[in-house]
Amino acid sequence: MQESSNSLTPGMASPSVSILINNYNYERFLRQCIQSCLSQTQDPLEIIVVDDGSVDASSQIIREYSEASSLVVPVLKGNGGQASALNLGFCQSRGELIVLLDADDYLYPWAIEQITQAVHGLTLPPVMVQCRLDLVDAQGNYIDQYPPPELSFDDGNVVPQLLKTGQYSTTVTSGLSFPRSLLTQVMPIPEEDFRLCADGYLISVAPFYGSVVSVETSIGGRRKHDSNLWAREIQSAAQCRKAIEHDFARYHHLRQTATKFNLVADAKMGLRDPLHLSNRLASLRLESSQHPVSDDRAWRLALNAIQAIWEYSNLSHRRRIVLMLWFLGAGLLPQRLAQSVIQWRFSTQSRPVVVNRMLKLLRTATQ
Repeated sequence: MQESSNSLTPGMASPSVSILINNYNYERFLRQCIQSCLSQTQDPLEIIVVDDGSVDASSQIIREYSEASSLVVPVLKGNGGQASALNLGFCQSRGELIVLLDADDYLYPWAIEQITQAVHGLTLPPVMVQCRLDLVDAQGNYIDQYPPPELSFDDGNVVPQLLKTGQYSTTVTSGLSFPRSLLTQVMPIPEEDFRLCADGYLISVAPFYGSVVSVETSIGGRRKHDSNLWAREIQSAAQCRKAIEHDFARYHHLRQTATKFNLVADAKMGLRDPLHLSNRLASLRLESSQHPVSDDRAWRLALNAIQAIWEYSNLSHRRRIVLMLWFLGAGLLPQRLAQSVIQWRFSTQSRPVVVNRMLKLLRTATQ
């Protein structure tokens, strides 16, 4: 692992912060998102709002805020996907620390203060700061914490975990921040591979350059709503296939980065990641004719996942048992029951409700 020539030098005053918002057709959430950035207890250097060719009123809202506040920098472009929006926004930024934010999410007033405190005075400044978020619905009603509180972050040197399993316990775009010096080394994000979920590229390559720091306090709200591809109430086979393809793209760039550092990623990394395996299994059981991995078998994916849960995850004991039951149900039950188990897994209900309903379903199936 290489130490980054990080601009966040130890003992320095709080770094200047650029908040980078990426937006596509989120006019109904955009005002709250921008306003949350303007309401910080520690002022950002700038709020760069990149609109990726929206066809709603997003550009008008962005112009309105930029005219009202010199902090808001509008960047309007044609549609090219999330990676292209983040690439262009970063080119326009000036801050030493870049805070990422999806336009359907929002920050709490103390977000920047919490993030900068996490990097202040460290002997080795990090290459990534990951923060918890509160999972909320479209109206902002609290659902849960993300990641769940019993799921601990992986931080420090996470490269061994990455090489072995292709993942580590982290968060999503709106909980991520990176020093400018790191992004200069790893960007631009490959735009064809990461039109969606461009954070997948960043979290897969950043740790090779230094350490990861975690903030346990929730710094904002992550919305779960019908327009969010990965957070819809009903999980479709097409969504699962997109997630699988996204993982394969991540693995490709992870391996390329590992090679730069004379490291080797395990060829079977995906078979050690329960989340990846859950999408593989769901895709296979929901729509086997379109499943992208021809030699997958449901029972084998379930057994691989159970092994991964117990050998490679840092989940709580209770959560491991629940996931093990889910994989057994999704992998071994008859098709109709397996599909019901799969949909309970991705429900917007709180985790206790999902767990209780899933256990009831499994008891019914075995009677």
